[in-house]
Amino acid sequence: LENGEIVKANMTNKKITSNIIIKKVDEFNNPIPNVTFGLYDINDNLLGTYITNEDGIINLVLEYGKYYIKELDTLDGYILNDEAIYFDVSKDNEVIEKTVTNIMEVVIPKTDSISFINYIYLLFSIVLEIYFIKHVKI
Repeated sequence: LENGEIVKANMTNKKITSNIIIKKVDEFNNPIPNVTFGLYDINDNLLGTYITNEDGIINLVLEYGKYYIKELDTLDGYILNDEAIYFDVSKDNEVIEKTVTNIMEVVIPKTDSISFINYIYLLFSIVLEIYFIKHVKI
């Protein structure tokens, strides 16, 4: 190059993107399909809703930024996990995996008042026994 010569160059900016893998499992690490999640930006704007596949997975490709996911709907028999799970997309081609666990809902069948009283008695007995094991020295 000589002094004062103009050089032209074509430059292309490439956006930073990362692969996001959301895994939905129960407390025994079994996949849970058909669970709906919301994807939000850091300003609480809903960017989209996604449903886990038969393997309990959602795959996303997101551009540079700060995000969070939140469970919006789960299957019957599970307790909704409404915890916000935050992550940052800051490195190109990074794989970010987030596992979200649901706990099965325990339903006590209502049969009659005697059974309910027996159930309460059983719970009280267990709590009392745990207390004595931890706190009373014989």
